[in-house]
Amino acid sequence: MTIKTILLLLILTIISQTGSASLNYEWQIYRLLSPTFSELQSEAVDGQITIYFCIPDEIISQALNDQFERIEYMSFNSNEEVCK
Repeated sequence: MTIKTILLLLILTIISQTGSASLNYEWQIYRLLSPTFSELQSEAVDGQITIYFCIPDEIISQALNDQFERIEYMSFNSNEEVCK
């Protein structure tokens, strides 16, 4: 796990605990379905994997269908306790 990934996880944890869950959710959906060139480059060149938290199943299905070539750079965590 890279420093960048660890920092991202830390930021997501802080955001989710400060009541900004909506902002966190919107950022994840945008990153999942419409990544920037820079984000795509980080995946392709650096092998960066993004862990998405509490994304609804229908959006995960859409991403896996529409972004099939990126599947190896996606990880999903939908833990019932965390996503309440």
